[in-house]
Amino acid sequence: MPIADNNPERRNLMVTSLAFIIYFLGDGHFENGNVKIQAINITFDNLYVLTISSWVLLLWFYWRYSQKHKHVFLGQIQTEVKAEKSNPILIAYLKKKTKKPYLDEKGFLVSKITPSKGKWSAQIAMVDGGKRGENKQWIEYRAIDSSTFNINWAWLGIVKLSILIATFYKQPAFGSYFIPPVLFYIACILGLVELIKC
Repeated sequence: MPIADNNPERRNLMVTSLAFIIYFLGDGHFENGNVKIQAINITFDNLYVLTISSWVLLLWFYWRYSQKHKHVFLGQIQTEVKAEKSNPILIAYLKKKTKKPYLDEKGFLVSKITPSKGKWSAQIAMVDGGKRGENKQWIEYRAIDSSTFNINWAWLGIVKLSILIATFYKQPAFGSYFIPPVLFYIACILGLVELIKC
């Protein structure tokens, strides 16, 4: 089964990590201490060289992946978090703080989420008039005031978790950039467990 991925670093890391995971979880071993590749008629009798080469290859793919994608992942997650302006937990928090309805003629809408280390804030616009458009967004309103609310420590963890779960479920960054290193770490842990068992 071919894995169609136009990102070679991600594809190489995922395929190699999955091969290691399947080998370890499937209790893989080589019969008679050698490996035969039928397609090109090669036999490997020295399994230590093959094992070390495989691990070096896996580490190389992880290193290349990390070089290229660490900052991309962080940037994309920030963008996806900022897009979660209609998160129900965030809206509940802001309704409680403002005592105003959300997306209403005399209510508010969220104009910006600013995630940062230790504290997140939400900027809202108080609106006058308007109506709900076809795509459920509030349109044709007049902004009469704006306020920024720092999400206090009691709510911060709940709001953060809710937004991160929503981005994990709805957006591509976690699947595209977070899962490959997780597979790599699982492969390494399984390899370490196998080494301890020997």
